[in-house]
Amino acid sequence: MPLQRILFRSLKAKLLAMLMLVAFFSTISIASMFTIYELNAVTNAEQSRLNSIANILAPNLTAALIFEDQASATEQIKSLQGQSNIVSAQVEDMKGNAFVSVVAAKDNTTQIFTDLMVVKTTLQMQGIVYGVLTIKADYSLIEQSLLFFSTFLLVILVLILVLSFILSLFLRKSLIYPLTQLAAVADRVTKTNNYSLRSQVLSSDEVGNLASCFNLMLETIEQRDHSLEETVQQRTTALKVANTQLTTQAFSDPLSGLPNRRYILNKLADLIEYEKDKSFAVLALDLDGFKEINDTLGHDYGDLLLIAVSKSIASVLTDFEILARLGGDEFIILVENVINLSDIDTISIGIHEHLSKGFVIKGKHVYVTTSIGIAIFPDHGETVRAKS
Repeated sequence: MPLQRILFRSLKAKLLAMLMLVAFFSTISIASMFTIYELNAVTNAEQSRLNSIANILAPNLTAALIFEDQASATEQIKSLQGQSNIVSAQVEDMKGNAFVSVVAAKDNTTQIFTDLMVVKTTLQMQGIVYGVLTIKADYSLIEQSLLFFSTFLLVILVLILVLSFILSLFLRKSLIYPLTQLAAVADRVTKTNNYSLRSQVLSSDEVGNLASCFNLMLETIEQRDHSLEETVQQRTTALKVANTQLTTQAFSDPLSGLPNRRYILNKLADLIEYEKDKSFAVLALDLDGFKEINDTLGHDYGDLLLIAVSKSIASVLTDFEILARLGGDEFIILVENVINLSDIDTISIGIHEHLSKGFVIKGKHVYVTTSIGIAIFPDHGETVRAKS
């Protein structure tokens, strides 16, 4: 499991980490600023101290330089060896030649600053410059001061982190627990879809107001859920009815109510593809004399005649034959599982006999006959389209 997921898997851990990080970075930032300030202050103080020492030695060294008294000058600068951080001192004349110098063997260990601090003071009397006093010192005293100061800041940092941890424990109890309890209820609602669950209101602050609003939201969702279920059931029923109507409209003739061209062609294609071992017959009917009736009496008579013809042909057929209207005055009959061709002849004869009786349309006697074409599968073809 990734470290980030382990550390931030809960709100309690996030609060603890946030407080500790804020305390840590705040303390580090403040400590850095104080450290920089302390470093500048200690450095300036050390430079001022070295300048003061040089200014104290300057009058005597100037006199020794004027009278070329090296012994006196050497004695003067040897006193600097008592300073723990001064590593060398040198007096030069105006020509840059060393008059006297002293080097102190120091075993100081500097970890941060490797350079030396250099202080130069002119040796002059009555406005006349006779030479220069150069003092070099390391940063050991400054590093000791910084080490003490850093130790002090480290102790302060530890105390702040401990106080932050104690504060986080208090906040976890007073602030986080109501939130975690609310989150637990929300998690159960998500997993169970049980909107009847409610969260406890444990405080009167913003968190308590959040719990109250959450409970009100659950109540609203529960009511809407019940209403939605009823609406979905109603719409599902309406969709089923609409789907049935669409299917009926897609595969039935609106005038006669018979199966239409699409239905019968799909039916024939299914029989050819899935029931190749069975024989079936197709009877194609075309009404003779219908066009004259439709043109002379009108389309209303023609439509009523088509309906009457459909009923008449259907009365001849059994439940094992399917009558469909292809369009206009064309009909088709599908007879499945043909065993004897005489059965097909019987159907054809019955249709002729029924149609020969004529029809009464709006008080007028009309007569039509039909031409019937017969095709047997697979003897006359193995596809829906006729052979060329």
